[in-house]
Amino acid sequence: MHIQRTNILAPAIAALAIAAFLLMQDRQGTVYPEALLRADSIVSKQPDSAAVILDGLEHGIASAPEAVRMRYRLIRQKQIAYSFGRFTSDSAARALVEYYETRGERSRLPEAYYYAGKTYMSLNDSPMAMEYFFKTLDAAAESDLNLRGRTYSQLGYIFDRQWLDSEALGMFKKAYRCSSKTNDTVSMIFSLRDMGGMYVDLSKPDSALACYNKALALAEASHDKPMAITVTGQLARFYSQQGDYEMAFKCLNKVIGEDSCWDRGSIAGIAAKWYEANGKPDSAIMLYKEVADIGTVYTKADAYKALAEHYLAQKKLKEAALCLTNYKKAIDSIQGITTTEAIKQTSNLREYRFRESEFRRLRQKNKEQRAIMAILATIGSVATLALAFLSVYLRRKRNLQSMKLGRRKTGKASEPGHEAGNGMKDSLMHSEEIYKSIMLMVNNPNAKKKITEEMWAELSQAVNRIYPGFDENLYSLCKMSTFDYRICLLIKIKIQPSHIAAMANLSTSGVSTLRSKLFMRAFGKKGRPSDWDDIINSL
Repeated sequence: MHIQRTNILAPAIAALAIAAFLLMQDRQGTVYPEALLRADSIVSKQPDSAAVILDGLEHGIASAPEAVRMRYRLIRQKQIAYSFGRFTSDSAARALVEYYETRGERSRLPEAYYYAGKTYMSLNDSPMAMEYFFKTLDAAAESDLNLRGRTYSQLGYIFDRQWLDSEALGMFKKAYRCSSKTNDTVSMIFSLRDMGGMYVDLSKPDSALACYNKALALAEASHDKPMAITVTGQLARFYSQQGDYEMAFKCLNKVIGEDSCWDRGSIAGIAAKWYEANGKPDSAIMLYKEVADIGTVYTKADAYKALAEHYLAQKKLKEAALCLTNYKKAIDSIQGITTTEAIKQTSNLREYRFRESEFRRLRQKNKEQRAIMAILATIGSVATLALAFLSVYLRRKRNLQSMKLGRRKTGKASEPGHEAGNGMKDSLMHSEEIYKSIMLMVNNPNAKKKITEEMWAELSQAVNRIYPGFDENLYSLCKMSTFDYRICLLIKIKIQPSHIAAMANLSTSGVSTLRSKLFMRAFGKKGRPSDWDDIINSL
């Protein structure tokens, strides 16, 4: 009887053994070390433990098959990301993308794209990061809500860096929907926190508070202390911005002593601003020093500026000079990150590629080869004609630029009463609410130097109402981006370059360079920054 039972179970045991073996292979037949699969299974929740496993495998991985080596590198990318580490090179990301695009297991390609995006975010190359995140969404299955949700969050952070608040909010909402469907509490908390920040920037405090409170309730219900700390810190920032310093202090009291939190840099920066605003400079300076050591480039810029002002007041010129140097480096780094127009162009490029992809699919389905050839022939003819006229256009453009500059320099000066008329218009502008709001920012050193989308629209309307034809005359000079146009609006209402720099996340020298470039673009010759100011003031 015992022998019969053994004979019956033997085939089942063998089948289970074969199934277990197959689970450790990819579809190309590669056998992965059990330790490597173990690291992959725990990396999102226990990145430090995964790092120990990966370190143990590192010595022998060089002699492993290519598929094993590349899987190891992909899991190492995950471990760095989940540990809140920084990528210092894109070589690993590019190698992984090339491998999984050409010969590796295609099911891992979306992850390779995602971590390439994370790499370029670390390297402050937002357009490249965005390109890879869009590739992730294109390659990932609709059912892979975890990866899609994380990708939407990263795109939200990119838009937030560019002050594209509405676009960022849209991405964070998509991320929240993905995490809600999978009941991923941590991701839901992150998304609600980020949505709250965008609602603050969009001047919707009630919506912001609702998001923060919901995020905090989720963190407390799941006993997630680190997430509760970060949300409470954001609530402290929110209440400070709303002028409710009592509630801000209550929130700060709960988190300021939590030195081990991964969000410590942000918490310390929020607390420093609160202490500074409430007459406790010693505590503020101590925290600003901490932020200068551990904060992000954004919080470091604020910290170095505050420390420089402190040391100048103490007449410690050497320390002040060092802080000012570090402040300039941080601002330059931020300017490198803030590439709004490139981001918009990348977003438009994605829409264009989607339309092109659909067009190709329909073309193949309907076999409209003759029609396509006719279109291509037409495009070729148009391109030939365009090339023929290009040189003529360029010559005419140079001549028109010279004539335009001459008219601009002499035309307004010859108009009777021009100076007096402009003086009256300037007085009207000074009575506008939007002008007063911007001047409050300028004159209040503690105010957040950020103009919202609604304020930009209001400023544009006011300028064109008081100086009729401003937009039309400006755009007749040269093509310019939205960013360039907004700088011109600030010049028009006589905001000083140093204040424009603070509002636009530029250095003062960066503002000067931009003005000179606009003059060159408009008139085809070099000019001083003040020359461009004169042109703007004449419109």
